[in-house]
Amino acid sequence: MKIIVCVKHVPDTAATIKIAGDSGYEDSDIKFVANPYDEHGIEEAVSIVEKQGGEVVILTVGKAEAVSTIRSA
Repeated sequence: MKIIVCVKHVPDTAATIKIAGDSGYEDSDIKFVANPYDEHGIEEAVSIVEKQGGEVVILTVGKAEAVSTIRSA
């Protein structure tokens, strides 16, 4: 069985977000983490795979920095 878990790369809730002069935000000082609800999904998928066998696949869409976030989730 293959279980796919979608994970979103989001700013840490403790981070202070600064609005940029244009229509964006400054993300240079913000720590990004995996969405906490998505982490629960990963835990459940791993639990199922440990019991029944198979593979867990993590899927995300975003910047290249999201890779390190997923690896730490």
